[in-house]
Amino acid sequence: MNVLKETNRLIIREIKEQDYLKVLEIYRNRSNMKYILTGKYDWSLEELKEKWKKEKYRNKDKTGFLVVILKSTEEIIGECGLLKTQKSVDEELELAYLVDEKYWGKGIGTEICKFLIGEGFENLGVQNLSAGMYKANIGSSKIVKKLGLILEREFSTKTGIEVEEYKLNRKNYFENKFQKK
Repeated sequence: MNVLKETNRLIIREIKEQDYLKVLEIYRNRSNMKYILTGKYDWSLEELKEKWKKEKYRNKDKTGFLVVILKSTEEIIGECGLLKTQKSVDEELELAYLVDEKYWGKGIGTEICKFLIGEGFENLGVQNLSAGMYKANIGSSKIVKKLGLILEREFSTKTGIEVEEYKLNRKNYFENKFQKK
């Protein structure tokens, strides 16, 4: 199955050709896309494949998108990844995830973010992780705050959408991790 990582309930791996139709179904759900930057939900299969081609998982630097599969049903329920920012890969990466609305409020987002944070700091040695989201995305805000990210700035997009940017640095991650034990 080309498993990259397993968490308690999830398998996180590279996308396969047969996965695109299920991912497309998730992308075409307006509720799933309401907190995604473009808000686009009328994706074509070609557009989706092109997007994944651009942000495809790169084994070299461990950045890009991966599919998220629920172990109990082997169903694709979303995507996640550590994405490049304008800074170097070792300086900063961005947490990104999308989960089908059927699985909201079940701790899946938290499980994904814990995985991404651990990958970033423990396996890749990145110095900082960031997470940007719509201010209205209260669920994701709660997740990143619970995991130690701190609100660094708020701003509005050109279209008037309020956005929050959270950050966590390596030092704080390891201090908090060992204090909790």
